[in-house]
Amino acid sequence: MVIIERMGRARFSAVRVFEILKKLPQISLSALVQSFDFHPSTARDALEALTTAGILKEVTGKKRDRVYVYEQYLALLEEE
Repeated sequence: MVIIERMGRARFSAVRVFEILKKLPQISLSALVQSFDFHPSTARDALEALTTAGILKEVTGKKRDRVYVYEQYLALLEEE
């Protein structure tokens, strides 16, 4: 969480996305917009900030319809 607190303006939406990731460790921009009532630019900024911080990894390699994964969390779940 310390990394998120240093994100400036993006931290508020990043914290909200981070909480969603605990329940849904794989997410897309469209899912954040449609299911969690984010504005597209806010969701995009939060996903970018979390990716830059190394919390999320973009796994599609596409320009559109990207999917982001919280790999560290999934690894913990797979261990158990």
